[in-house]
Amino acid sequence: MSAREHGHTVANWTGVTISFVGFVIAAFGMVATLWAILIVGLVIALAGAVIGKMLSLAGKGQVYNRKGASDPRVDAINKATAAAANRKAAATAAGTPAAVSGTAHH
Repeated sequence: MSAREHGHTVANWTGVTISFVGFVIAAFGMVATLWAILIVGLVIALAGAVIGKMLSLAGKGQVYNRKGASDPRVDAINKATAAAANRKAAATAAGTPAAVSGTAHH
C-alpha cells in the first residue's frame, strides 16, 4: 500500500480528532490543576480510540482482504503509478524532451 493511502479514512480521522480534543481538554485540566477536567479529557481521548476502532470494524477504515493484502482498488492505483513511472523513465532514457522536462513542447 502506498504511503498516500495511510490513514485517510473516516475511522482514522474521527478517532484522531476526538482523541486530540480530549488531550487538549486534559492539558487544560492539568495546567489549571482541575483534576475533574483532566480526567474528563483523558476519558474523551480514550473514547476517540474506541470510536475509531468501532468505525473501522463497521467498514469505515482501511480495507484489507483475508490474506492481509491491501484493497484491490489501491493495488490498481499503485500499479498504474508504477507503470507511469516506468514509461517516464524509458522516455527519459530515450532522450524524449517532453519526458525530461515534464512538459510537452509544441
